Amino acid sequence: MGEDMPFVPFVSVIIAVKDEGATIRTTLDAMRLQKYPHDRFEVIIVDGGSRDGTIDYIENYIREHASDRDSVNMRLISGIPRRGPSDARNAGVLESKGEIIAFTDGDCVPSKNWLEELIPPYSDEDVGGVGGALRYVDLKNSLSRLEDLFAMANYRGFITSNMSYRKEAFIEVGMFDESLCCAEDADVYLRIRDAGWRVVYVDGAEVYHDPPENRSWYEYTKKQFWFAKSDVGMIKKRLGLLVKDRYMKEQKGKLERTSSWRYFANWFLPAFSDIFLILSLVVFLVAFYIPFLSIIGVAIFGLWILTICYVLYWRISNLSRISEKVRYENKMYLYFLYPFYVLWMCIVRGLGSIWGWLGIFSVFEYRARKDAKKSSAVPQ
Repeated sequence: MGEDMPFVPFVSVIIAVKDEGATIRTTLDAMRLQKYPHDRFEVIIVDGGSRDGTIDYIENYIREHASDRDSVNMRLISGIPRRGPSDARNAGVLESKGEIIAFTDGDCVPSKNWLEELIPPYSDEDVGGVGGALRYVDLKNSLSRLEDLFAMANYRGFITSNMSYRKEAFIEVGMFDESLCCAEDADVYLRIRDAGWRVVYVDGAEVYHDPPENRSWYEYTKKQFWFAKSDVGMIKKRLGLLVKDRYMKEQKGKLERTSSWRYFANWFLPAFSDIFLILSLVVFLVAFYIPFLSIIGVAIFGLWILTICYVLYWRISNLSRISEKVRYENKMYLYFLYPFYVLWMCIVRGLGSIWGWLGIFSVFEYRARKDAKKSSAVPQ
């Protein structure tokens, strides 16, 4: 594609890492295998305080491959005081030379044509951001297959594992909000869209991920609960944007669109469904002493049923658009499990959202901020 590519802007790929020594090699190898012209992109690795030898490993890797034929320019930035990954990513952006900035993580493996697919939409000067698909590597266990199925059917937004922005647009809106511990990717996406830039999704720009928590239902449940709880900070900040009816526009016929109601459904419906379920159970218990309240309990329980049915219909109907992509063994078995997986996700994420809105974790957040402040004061 190098000689025939009509639009080849310089790209800066930014990878924020912390204690990624076990996985970073596959990520860097994937960058060296990119089909995008190697003289038209750089890789900036920003370390946020690794203690497992990640820095030494990356430095050795860069030296080892510096003299390779058709080598990729790689740089390491370390010593960044880090409250979260947003700090590291912003530091990488400020050091970048590219017109386009792309993000992935130190435990991800971009496909060979990742940049080749991700960059062409920027030939339209109105495009401020382009996102791609996140796939899962370990498809031997049912949990990873279910999450991969869910991701293919539902994710049409921007996640830090696989997203890119026009640097001008990214800086214009203030970069990542470093006060957010989660959902900073959705926050900056909404700000860029609100600033009038077009944002598009390219299904062919794939990044593969193998999170260790996917090997345990318990660990995965904790992760989903924490994500939902942490998302509340972004929702509180961006609530005004979430209700605006603005859409991702099509680019050359096959770029998916995402509307704001999907954000509402993703973040609020699980919480509402859990509230209806909890209220109905409470009312039914009280109805043992005040019988007429059972009517109210039935009504609230009915609202829970309606909410769950809508979530299930919404999520399951999305499977129709990916049926040709699904190549798993025992596909019918996964389709059977999928509604139960969606129901379980809805309950867990709903509880996480409720917990976040109630501020039950405020004391722990205070301690975390206090610890982070102490650690940032320690001389590097």
